[in-house]
Amino acid sequence: MKLRRLFLTLAAATVLVATAAEPSDSTACRLSLWPAVTDAGISLALNAGITETFKHTVHEWRPDGSDDRSFPSRHASWAFAASSVLSREFYRTTPWVGMGAHVLASGLGTSRVWKGRHYGGDVAAGAAIGIISAQAGGMLSDLIFGRKCHPSGADAVFAPAIDVESTVLIPLDDNYKSGFATSVRGVLPFARHWGVSARAGILAMARNAATLKRPSRGGLLTMGFTGHWQLPARSLAFEAELQGGVAALTRYDADSKHWRAAGSVRATLAWQLTTAFAATASAGYTATTGTGSISAVAVTIGSRATF
Repeated sequence: MKLRRLFLTLAAATVLVATAAEPSDSTACRLSLWPAVTDAGISLALNAGITETFKHTVHEWRPDGSDDRSFPSRHASWAFAASSVLSREFYRTTPWVGMGAHVLASGLGTSRVWKGRHYGGDVAAGAAIGIISAQAGGMLSDLIFGRKCHPSGADAVFAPAIDVESTVLIPLDDNYKSGFATSVRGVLPFARHWGVSARAGILAMARNAATLKRPSRGGLLTMGFTGHWQLPARSLAFEAELQGGVAALTRYDADSKHWRAAGSVRATLAWQLTTAFAATASAGYTATTGTGSISAVAVTIGSRATF
C-alpha cells in the first residue's frame, strides 16, 4: 500500500512535468508526460530489485538488535530514488522541487539512524542505490523516447546560495559506528573568491556497544569562511571551507544532551547544471569536544540553489 501511494505521487508529479514551461537555458530536453512516467517507473523498479536483493542477502544486525536486515536502508533507497527522479525532471525549470525532495529524503535517512534502526553506512548505501537507480532509469527512458537530456552546464560563478546536504560520518575512534547528518547551508560572498557561510543541521551517530543501542544524536550550528575557485571547465568549481560553532548532542553513555564546541574543514567540487541549480560533492573532517566527543571523516552530497 505504501509503495502504491509513492508510485501514484510520482505519477502525479510527472503530470506537472508535462505542462511545465521549457526552461530558457535548455533546448536539448523536451519534457513530456510519457517519458517522465517511464523514467519514474524504470527507476523505482530498478531500485526495488537492487534494494531487496541486498536486503535479503546481506545479513547485518540492526543497531537495536531487532533483526539482521539493516543493510541497506530501504527507507533511504526509496526516498532518494524519488528525490532523484523529481530533481532530474524539474531542475531545468526550478531548483526548489529537487531541493525540497532532497531535504525530505535526507531527513528521513537521518531519522533511521536517530531511532537506532540503521547505521549511517546503511543509509548511505540506500541513498546511493536510490540515486543510481534514478539515473539509470532516466538514461533508459531517454534512450527509449530519443530524449536528449544531457546537462548543458552553466558558469560556476561565486554567488549567494543555499545548499541541502546529506553527510555520512565515518568515525575515527572506537566509541561510535557510522552516522548520518542532514543540514542546510547558506553562503554569502564578500570578495571574488571568499565568502562567509553558515550551516544548521541534525545528526545521529550509532554507538559501538551492544548495550548502548540508542545513538548519540542532536543538532549543530556552525559558521565560518568559504573559498571558491572556478576550474578550467566552466561549469566546475573547487571550494574550501572552515567552520566552527556549537552542537547539542547526547553523550555516548547517557541520554541527556550537552552543549559542546564543534568544527569542520572540507573540500568541495561543485557542478553548475543550470544558472540556478548545482550539485556538490564534499570530503572533510568534523569533530566535537567534550565527553563522548565525535571525530569523523565526513563525505557529503548536496543540492544547491544559486541566486
